[in-house]
Amino acid sequence: MSNALVIDDHPLVARGIAGYLSAGCGYAPVELAFDRAQAAACLRRAPAPALVVLDFWLGQRPAVDLLQHVASHHPETRILVLSGDEDAKIMLQAQALGAHGFIKKSDPPAVFAEAVRALAQRRSWFPLLACGDGSSATAPPLATHGLTARQAQVLGMMLRGESNKRIAEALCLSEPTVKEHVSAILRRFDVSSRAQVLALFSGQLGQR
Repeated sequence: MSNALVIDDHPLVARGIAGYLSAGCGYAPVELAFDRAQAAACLRRAPAPALVVLDFWLGQRPAVDLLQHVASHHPETRILVLSGDEDAKIMLQAQALGAHGFIKKSDPPAVFAEAVRALAQRRSWFPLLACGDGSSATAPPLATHGLTARQAQVLGMMLRGESNKRIAEALCLSEPTVKEHVSAILRRFDVSSRAQVLALFSGQLGQR
């Protein structure tokens, strides 16, 4: 069995998720952390969790620090972010910061289980962006930003610092096509450079 860590500042929610991971998804042991200090302590212990389920909001602040820490220090750990917010912007940010999947707290248990299975199979789970293998652009546009599914994929990779060449290789596109998507994204956000897009997203998390 694989081990897991659930990080959520609502104990009842955290225990419910842990119980479902154990009984419904076969994870054991499943540790719980209700704040940053507890999460840090759990992450210092070996072995590292195979799966981290992380609430995007811990207290009044987004858990960006924890997400980045897990992504950089535990590269084999799969990260599933969940949030009560319906804003697609948060999903884009989670993906850009290293999450492998994202679900809303309003999603039914079956969706949670499917997302967990996808991550265990080394696939991603961003159903509002596109298919996990990046091959489909048929997902609906992201209403929050007016981006198409493919543009959202390109944006996510831009926010991770990927070059046009790397984006083209990952998404099976030509570099000129990637450049067209990048230009469309810059126009959408009324900026003139990648750096301005990064600055825009780094400052848009706001408060709960």
